[in-house]
Amino acid sequence: MPISVLRSTIGNVGLLAWRRVEPLAFRRFLAVRISIGIAASGVVLAGISALALRGDLLVADGISYLAYTFSLLVCAAACVPYARRERDALRARWLLFAAVCFIDALSFLKSALTQLGWWHWGQREVWLAGSAAVSGSLVLLAATMFFSRASRGMVALDAMQALLFGSLRFALVTPYTGSRVFYQHHLMISTAVLGFYFATAMTALLGAGSRGERQFLRLFTIFLGLQFVACVLANQVSYVWLHYEYASVWDIPETIFNMAFAVMAVLAFSSANLRTGLSTPALAEGARPTLFVRNLMPSFLALGNVALGLLVMLEYPLVGVVAVLIAPLGYVFRAALLQSQDAREREVLGEANRELEQLTTHDALTGAGNRRSVVAALARCVESKKLETVSLLLVDADWFKQANDNHGHQYGDEVLVRIALVLRSASQAIPDGHCARLGGDEFVVLLPNLDAAATQEIAEEIRLGVSDLKLQAGEQTISISLGATVARLTAGLTFESLMNRADEALYRAKSMGRNRVEMWG
Repeated sequence: MPISVLRSTIGNVGLLAWRRVEPLAFRRFLAVRISIGIAASGVVLAGISALALRGDLLVADGISYLAYTFSLLVCAAACVPYARRERDALRARWLLFAAVCFIDALSFLKSALTQLGWWHWGQREVWLAGSAAVSGSLVLLAATMFFSRASRGMVALDAMQALLFGSLRFALVTPYTGSRVFYQHHLMISTAVLGFYFATAMTALLGAGSRGERQFLRLFTIFLGLQFVACVLANQVSYVWLHYEYASVWDIPETIFNMAFAVMAVLAFSSANLRTGLSTPALAEGARPTLFVRNLMPSFLALGNVALGLLVMLEYPLVGVVAVLIAPLGYVFRAALLQSQDAREREVLGEANRELEQLTTHDALTGAGNRRSVVAALARCVESKKLETVSLLLVDADWFKQANDNHGHQYGDEVLVRIALVLRSASQAIPDGHCARLGGDEFVVLLPNLDAAATQEIAEEIRLGVSDLKLQAGEQTISISLGATVARLTAGLTFESLMNRADEALYRAKSMGRNRVEMWG
């Protein structure tokens, strides 16, 4: 005994130390241990259910219900860590998922206690139909509501469709309460509706707008798919086709599937790509759902409500007619809201793209273009078949350093802005003209389809325009020197070759006393 206690103590101390040193490895280790425990419990529950089939079938039915109840509670518990990690709408969806499992577990628990003779309660059919309708509404709410890009109006309309579906499902089976055909009818409806839930979740998965939303819908779809297969086996195969009135081997997969899903959810939560929290990052723009995909899921849900409304119309004509009218009307309103939201999103995206383009192709201080923009402007001139020549003016401010030294950098920025206004005005007067700031006090002006004489004339006008500003730089007045060149537009013409020519002319203008225009060659 002392040796075993000592061994246990050393193991616990080592485990705590490992948790402090390697928290991620500890979480992974813990997740594996929990998964093994869930899997082992599933095997035990399946074995107990199988052994119970050898005795009283009514008791075996109750035991099968108990096993399924426990497996649903395990699934609900597996959703809790996701809900604690996520936030806002995604947290609400995980809580709805857990609530679906819990309500179904409560329903099966009451059925188990009844079959075992431990609890006798009336109106069992109404309870089964009501709990199925509530959990079904929650399934649709979890699958369709709270999309990351949905407005409040769309959320309200999705909630209305989900609640309408649950109400119609309840109305569809209530005429059979108290009759011998209730269970067969209820089971057939449950199987068909579970298939609809699975298809709805699959459709919703296409419209996921974030990684966390996609992860939720992927696991939710797997859960509903397993529920649908288990329902087909336990209801359609066992009860309807093979005419089993109580538990059979076809009921055991229900428990096994739920425990397998719980293992999958626990392992997924501990995996590396989920530790950072997936509710924050949105999908890349190219991977985000289109308007058609985002409109697919609510249309699918509206069609389901119309189909149920037509069936309900056989027993409750007024209810069915109202449902058939409300479902498509709600879809039309939602589609209009989605179109409006998409238009706003496109407008915001377009404005953001324009601002980004402005930042990447224009100088933030002067509003003129930058080197990238003038290179693109020259490329457009070269590609144009209507233009024959292009002129380039390289402009440098005289005495700009003295302006900064004597009046400060804020005044220097004002000087650059006012010079840029003169240059931009001159370039805009020529079709396809372009003005850009290369850096510091150096600018470039691109003027298509001008000869040498016209180029020199415009350059002189620019020089005089800057002189008329009478910007002071200590004892000097700021002026500009210009180097100009004219070239024929050919396929091999490059911005660098034009700049080399204009730079030679600018150097000559500077060396000859500044405040002048010099043409290359």
